[in-house]
Amino acid sequence: MLKANLLTLCFLIVAVATGLAQKGKVRGTVIEDASGEPMIGVTVVIKGTTNGAVTDFDGKFEIQVEAGTYDVQASFVSYTTITISGLNVKTGKTTVIEQIRMKEDVQELAEVVVTAEAIKTTEAALLTVKRKSANVLDGISAQTFKKIGASNAASAVKRVPGVSVQGGKYVYVRGLGDRYTKTILNSMEIPGLDPDRNTIQMDIFPTNVIDNIIVKKSFTADLPADFTGGIVDIETKDFPDEKTMSFSGSIGFNPDMHFNSDYLNYDGGATDFLGFDDGTRDLPISSRANIPLNVESRPSRREALTRVTAAFDPTLGATTSTSFANYSLGFGVGNQFKKEKFTIGYNAALSYRNTTTFYENVQDNNLYVKSADFGTNELDLDRSREGSEGSNNVLLGGLAGIALKTDASKFRINALHVQNGESTASVIRERNFLSSSNESVRDALAYSERSITNLLIAGDHYFNASNWSIAWKLTPTFSTINDKDVRLVPFTVSDEGGLSIEPSEGGNPRRLWRFLDEVNYSGKVDATKEFDLKGRKSKLKFGAANTYKERDFYIENFNFLIDNPDAISLGGDPNRILAPENIWQDGTGTYVIGNFQGSNSYESSILNIGVFVSAELALTDKFKAVLGIRGEQYTQRYTGGDQDFFNSNGNQGRFLNNEKVLDTFNPFPTANFIYNIIENSNLRVSYARTVARPSFKEKSIAQIFDPVSNTTWIGNIDLIETDIDNFDLRWEYFFKGGQTVAVSGFYKTFANPIEVQVFNENASSDFTARNNGDAKVYGVEVEVRKNLDFIAPNLDNFSVNVNASLIESQLEMSEEELTSRQANLREGEELEDTRDMQGQSPYLVNFGINYDNFDNGWEGGLFYNVQGATLARVGLGEVPDLYTEAFHSLNMSIQKNFGPERKSSLTLRVSNLLDDKQETFFQSFGATDQISSSRALGRTFTLRFGYSF
Repeated sequence: MLKANLLTLCFLIVAVATGLAQKGKVRGTVIEDASGEPMIGVTVVIKGTTNGAVTDFDGKFEIQVEAGTYDVQASFVSYTTITISGLNVKTGKTTVIEQIRMKEDVQELAEVVVTAEAIKTTEAALLTVKRKSANVLDGISAQTFKKIGASNAASAVKRVPGVSVQGGKYVYVRGLGDRYTKTILNSMEIPGLDPDRNTIQMDIFPTNVIDNIIVKKSFTADLPADFTGGIVDIETKDFPDEKTMSFSGSIGFNPDMHFNSDYLNYDGGATDFLGFDDGTRDLPISSRANIPLNVESRPSRREALTRVTAAFDPTLGATTSTSFANYSLGFGVGNQFKKEKFTIGYNAALSYRNTTTFYENVQDNNLYVKSADFGTNELDLDRSREGSEGSNNVLLGGLAGIALKTDASKFRINALHVQNGESTASVIRERNFLSSSNESVRDALAYSERSITNLLIAGDHYFNASNWSIAWKLTPTFSTINDKDVRLVPFTVSDEGGLSIEPSEGGNPRRLWRFLDEVNYSGKVDATKEFDLKGRKSKLKFGAANTYKERDFYIENFNFLIDNPDAISLGGDPNRILAPENIWQDGTGTYVIGNFQGSNSYESSILNIGVFVSAELALTDKFKAVLGIRGEQYTQRYTGGDQDFFNSNGNQGRFLNNEKVLDTFNPFPTANFIYNIIENSNLRVSYARTVARPSFKEKSIAQIFDPVSNTTWIGNIDLIETDIDNFDLRWEYFFKGGQTVAVSGFYKTFANPIEVQVFNENASSDFTARNNGDAKVYGVEVEVRKNLDFIAPNLDNFSVNVNASLIESQLEMSEEELTSRQANLREGEELEDTRDMQGQSPYLVNFGINYDNFDNGWEGGLFYNVQGATLARVGLGEVPDLYTEAFHSLNMSIQKNFGPERKSSLTLRVSNLLDDKQETFFQSFGATDQISSSRALGRTFTLRFGYSF
């Protein structure tokens, strides 16, 4: 009897499971057309049946139904009923309706029928958000990522109006430099892989986990106040609308870089291919250890000195090998499961990228100065640095997230880890002409190991039929940046062409380890109350945020000296310096000394507490005001000393012990006004006060020498904040199908802007940051997204995306800078009291033409981007201003989707079709521009295969 019951139970389970497996799912989102916000409580049914669902607080619904073709109907009291016809549901598959837009219609209550294909466009959903946003906002959706063949966020975001990407990684908004653009992840601040930048490295985020990238160009009180050009918010997926599992792989070939037998590298660790060192480059001894420093002590410490010197890896010179092509791998998976009382969603992605670059005939940090003869305009060459550089960059990233949704709450946990390792080898011939006269050949080996670990815990709660909502987020982030065993060997070139170590000329061989650890704890909570203002929907929002950052930075530095160099044989080979037979013994050979410099080390912390209140008021049916104010208490502390303090054992110089170096409380008011001219057209006007703050390194007393570039950074502990007033005006019109046109104008004033410039007239390789005179920036932006079917009906698969910005900047120079420039005027040169603002581009242009034909599976596009020449570093005295040359980027993408349901794709991308170079140049009155740095990128051909299971 028991066996029979068990058999019956098993049969029933199999029968139910089989029945469920034969069904398909319909999922979708319902939004209110007037506000662009999700609608809760909308009834969605299979027309002619009672099979249906009610939307949750995200406007989401799910219906299970047998395979077939159906009409789906959405209805809500006092809104027009929407029927989606011809919806094809397949067994075991999920059919997604991206967006059902419901319009209020209290008079006729008519029914609107649309076909299923007409509403499947996430780009239109994003434009709805843009149209109804309180901010001046632009963005790009996951749908567009696929269309342009973008594999990471950096290659995707450059299509956003007013946005440019520097070095393939860092985002600038409206041409403003890194200091005035902020990048956040899921609305939360995280540090990046570069410790001195406000924006994070965008290419670490694969597009298969991103929902949207939103660029907010105007300030509202719920945002952090330390941005001016804009905030770039990367939004990752939480609840995939359908089950996804995807794999991708690519290989890229650059004829100028790959399979080149002259490629420079050196033997590293066994795990370099995974983006981290296996211990091969670990520090063998502290530079503060008791290493013999004088001649008298060496004999008695011979064994110890020999042992310590021999502990260092003997590889000091670059070797040649054949470079390999670029390649990458990606894997992503996601799904959601709807239970009776809750829904669970998950996302996970792994990405791996291995990139090899090789630059021959590279120019790196050439230095030109103004002539001592004021009647001569042409610049004099003080230092030239030319040679070759090879680099291998590995990026390994993983993201996993899980979300749970109930009737009134949503919880989310995301974990992100990024591992990056870059190995670089170069041989540079340096010639000095003016301040000193010598020539050296400099082998430099470097390895940078960087990692970010971020955890996001978030929750959303809805009360009183969603009239009240509370959202909270907590995110700790741990960042580590270690430059492990940077090695430099400078061989001085004699008049006869021989190579030798000459400390008074080229310098001694050097090695250093740089260690940076940073922790970042951020949390925020926002509450929103919806209410009626004379029958119109309005909102009151208030909340608080807290961010704590702590950085620990120090350098271990070593010099290698040679006693009786004529008695050992080097032959110009760096790898002979630490050969066993050449290590110091009995007064002959190479030995190491610690070169600890206390000014290379510091600890610093930042505590930023913010509170805000904001009201979104629908004053009339067409006019909305968003008014708010934010207050931030910002405290920065510093521990460290200058070099004079350490040289004099504390008898002179300056040392700070956890002292407050910046302690401010500032209010940041904001006002945004939106007038709905006609149904699909807005006029926006906004004002906001924001701030820019110095970085950890800038607001310090550190003196950090980099032997590879032969430059020194001088911190400035006296830096203060930059106060910024922002004014924006924008007209926008939205067509159907994600098409739009917009014209914007902006005006910004800067009090005490922070700029990087030459430290003083007599130290042309020393740089610092200073507060300079007040500045202003103003400009216009134009954006057009349009299908070409208005030209001819057969062009409906083609579309263009054009956005351009024209920007003017003026900075009032400080008295010190004016005096310096006055003392170095050329004959006929007139001194003005203003100049371009550092980091501000004069223009930006993005252009793209797209082809998309679902029927035949072909997609493609041609994309052009350029940012005008930009002041990169402010000159002083005899050193002229340094500019970044405009880089004309023209890229092409062709993609073929094939197979059942177009789940397979093959993409060909060609980068830098114009074969442009990345260059910086010195500019001075009446003089020919002179190149400081130049790298020929060449053209890269990338073939990518993708498959969705």
